[in-house]
This record gives sequence, C-alpha cells and structure tokens, in this order.
Amino acid sequence: MHVRSLTRLRLRFVALGALLLTPLGFLLDAVDERVEAQRRLRHEVVAERIFDELERELTALLDAESARPSAAYDEPTQVEAWAPFVVGYFKLGAEGVELLARDQLDAARSARLTAALGTLADAKGQPPAPSAAPEPSSLARKTEFAPKSSPDVLQKLNRSQEERVRSNGSRRPSKRLDPMEKY
Repeated sequence: MHVRSLTRLRLRFVALGALLLTPLGFLLDAVDERVEAQRRLRHEVVAERIFDELERELTALLDAESARPSAAYDEPTQVEAWAPFVVGYFKLGAEGVELLARDQLDAARSARLTAALGTLADAKGQPPAPSAAPEPSSLARKTEFAPKSSPDVLQKLNRSQEERVRSNGSRRPSKRLDPMEKY
C-alpha cells in the first residue's frame, strides 16, 4: 500500500509539472513569433531606407544631368568624375550608339555597356558602335559581398548630417528669419 501511494504521488507531480510547463511552452512560442516579427520589421525598415536613399541619389543625379547643357555631352569626360553608380554615358549619333570615354573603361565594363547599348541600338534600328570582344573570364567573375547588420547599413546611409554641414558651409551666414514673420 505504501508503494501505491508513492506511485500516485509521483504521477501527481508529473501531472503538475506538465500542467505548469504547458503555458511556458505557449509563452516561448509567442516570444519566438514576436522576435521573428521584429526581425522582419527591421529588415523592412532597412529596405525602405535604402530605397529612399537610392531615390534621393538618383533624383540628385537626374537634376544635375538635366541642368547640364546638351553641348556638355560633346566635351570629353573623366570616369572619376562620374557618380559611383553611373555605369557609363553614351550618345546617339549618325554612326549609331557611341559609348563616351570608352578608352577610360576597363574591358569588362566596356563589353557590358556595348552589349546593353547593342540592344538599344537594335530597338532604334541603328547599328551598334564597334567594340572589342569581351574576355570570358572577366565576365564570369562574380563579386561577393559580406552581409552587413541593420545598424551598419543604416549608419552608412545616414549622410544627411554631412550634407547639411556641407550645404551650410557653402552658404553665406545670414540672419535667421522667423517663419511666422510673414503672417
């Protein structure tokens, strides 16, 4: 009889343990879901920030390009002066599509641009400009990038303070006007 009561006591402790651990399992599952939701949210925030920064950079480039006179495209250009994301400049002429600063570009970049411009020339019905054959080894090479954490990416994108300092330094100091003064 003593053994039966000890077994019953053990079974009750096991049942009590299962009863107490079940809510803990649900709690761990809820915490895991929230952590995953926060991770997804952080990725979305970084993606939106990258998109906004790309849009800002492209808008600035388009504004600068639209402000340039058309005669400026006939002058020689330096690849070092191009924005870092500009792959190349070209112009349409009587002889077809002409890649500007071809002699300053490496062979792989020149080949990629010529191939892309060839499809543009085909769409326009013009012959593409002559080019050197691409090197197969240089086209097959891929660059791998190490993944960065969200704070690293956001810190790199946060250049607005630098731009404000740069733009304020270029302006003459003037008396600050009260925005409500006009009213």
